[in-house]
Parts: sequence; C-alpha cells; structure tokens
Amino acid sequence: MLVMRGLSHAYASFAVALCEGPITGIGRIWADGKPMDLSGVTWRWYPGDEAQTADPFIAARMGAANTPAYRGTAYAVFEELALSTYGNRLPQLSFEVFRPLADPDTAEGLTRAVTMIPASGEFT
Repeated sequence: MLVMRGLSHAYASFAVALCEGPITGIGRIWADGKPMDLSGVTWRWYPGDEAQTADPFIAARMGAANTPAYRGTAYAVFEELALSTYGNRLPQLSFEVFRPLADPDTAEGLTRAVTMIPASGEFT
C-alpha cells in the first residue's frame, strides 16, 4: 500500500516474506545494497512459528477476519517507510536472519558459515 504525503514525499507500508520459519532473529538489513538506517523506522518481524498471530497493522487495514497469520513464514512489516531516500520507490531489501541451532551431529549443525556471492544463482 503506497501512501502519498505532500507533493514530493512518498511513504509505503508493506510486508516482506523472508524465509520458511522459524527464525530466532534479524541482524542487519540492507536497502539497495547499503546498510539500512532503522532509526525512526516503524517495523517489526515475525519468526514464522506455528503460534504466530496476525500483524495488527495489516489486520487494521484488511479486517481481522481477512488477515492471515502467515504461520510457517518469517516476515517483516514496515509502516510508512519514507521512500525519498530510495528515489520514491520501494528499495530492494536484503536481511540477515538467524535460525535456531540445529542438532550438532547433522551437516546443518556442523556448518559454521555460508557465503552468498551477489548476483550468483542456480545457473552460475
């Protein structure tokens, strides 16, 4: 949902699905490849567990009966994010997410780090 305020200032309220949950936290956030300054930004995140409730901001706009809780999906909600820094458009967002510790005897539990190379994909 895009909300216009004044002639040159645009704001957007939106939700971003992050990954299959559950997660234990969010570290850094990048907007258009640069660290995002979250001071003054109203945002919150949901871990994607099975007890997750619907976001109150979304429910206020869509109606409580029409708002899913998105259980099993970790996501973030931004309220009236000022878009002037991003050329009055939604920025490309990247999130650092943390997952619960896995069983230490599995490959997942033995993994110390994963490096993602920008612009790499399944065909590179």
